[in-house]
Formats: sequence, structure tokens, C-alpha cells
Amino acid sequence: MSPMTSSCSTWNYIPPNDATGVSRCVVHYLSINLIEDRNWRLGPAGMLRFGRKDVKDPVVSKLPEIEPSLEIGFFGAYEVVGTDPRDRWWLGGNLTHGIAGDNNGYTAAVSLRRWLPVGRYSALGFSLGTTYGSSNYMDTFFSVDVSGASASGLPVFQAGSGIRDIRATTIFMQPINKKWIVGGGILYSRLLNDAKRSPIVSERGEREQLVFGFGIARGF
Repeated sequence: MSPMTSSCSTWNYIPPNDATGVSRCVVHYLSINLIEDRNWRLGPAGMLRFGRKDVKDPVVSKLPEIEPSLEIGFFGAYEVVGTDPRDRWWLGGNLTHGIAGDNNGYTAAVSLRRWLPVGRYSALGFSLGTTYGSSNYMDTFFSVDVSGASASGLPVFQAGSGIRDIRATTIFMQPINKKWIVGGGILYSRLLNDAKRSPIVSERGEREQLVFGFGIARGF
């Protein structure tokens, strides 16, 4: 295992009949493993998160816009690798906090991943995950204040901290050389607690969403 491994990904947002503009996925995510160990992974992480802007829904468009946010933090994981390096289990998580943009809260995510060999070089991955949102994060993306309610007609709603969602992902990865890997996948997510109770979602959106995406990773 290389002492430093970085990965990044890009996800495209598909709103199924959902015009809320509330994105649950990451535009860009980067993590760097800084320790050399057979099983443990640990290092800094960062992401650029979508905001809420240019919303097509005539009601939600009257709410204040949310600018994209830059978030930094760390990740950690424990990984078990089989004889074939594509045969592996991963249990890990990350915590990131907004440092620029409209989100000054934090999220903490955990996930369980299973990777299986496909053919000679490819791999197929499955994962289950959930994310906790702080009160500031949930307030930014799911609350409706008095002025927003007056402008949009939605009821006033104060979102509190809690589990934001659960999600399941399927990813296919294909190496293109010894350093670079490309892949694509599908993510299904379901909002929970105050995220689903927010009138932005309950009255104008969908608690269930489907996301497709593509990504690229490089090992050092």
C-alpha cells in the first residue's frame, strides 16, 4: 500500500420530479491517505458542495439562494483486502466542516463498502451509508425562515440536527493504466427526519432521489 493515496470524484445530480435545488451529493470530493498500513486509512478530506441556485420550481425559487460551500475535514477507514486486491471490505467515515460559502455547519458520514473482481482488471463495488448533519448544516439547506415563508408561501420550518439520509450505491471501476482509474455508478438516497419533514422537500420535492455519476482516481 502506498503511503499516500488520493482519490477524487465528480457526481452529477438527477432530480426526479424534484425542483427543490437541494443537492445531497458532492460535486467534488478529495481524500488523501497519509499512513502506510495494511488495513488502516487516515488523512485529510475536502469537498465542494452544491448550494441552491437557479431553481426551476416557482415556489422554492423565491427562497434565498445558497452559494456552494468549500468544506474540509478528515477521513478514516479500516479495510480488509483479499488475495486479489479488488476483493475487499471497507468500513469508514469522514467529517467535513464548511469554511467558505453559505454552509458553516458540518456533516459526518459513515459507509460500508464491498468490492468484487470483474474480469481481468475491472471491479464492481456496493456500499451502504448514512450522513449526520449538524444544526447549522440542516438549517442552511432545509429550514424556511419567516422572510422565506412570506416570499414563497411555504410554512416556517426550523430544521434541527440529526441523521439526514440513508443511501445505497453501485459503482463500476475500470483501470486505464497503472496509476489512473475511471468509473461510474448509481446512487439511491432517502431523506430522513427533519430533512424529509422540511416543506422544501415534503411540499415541493421528493424524499427519494437517484444520482448517477463518474469519477477518476489516481494513486501515488
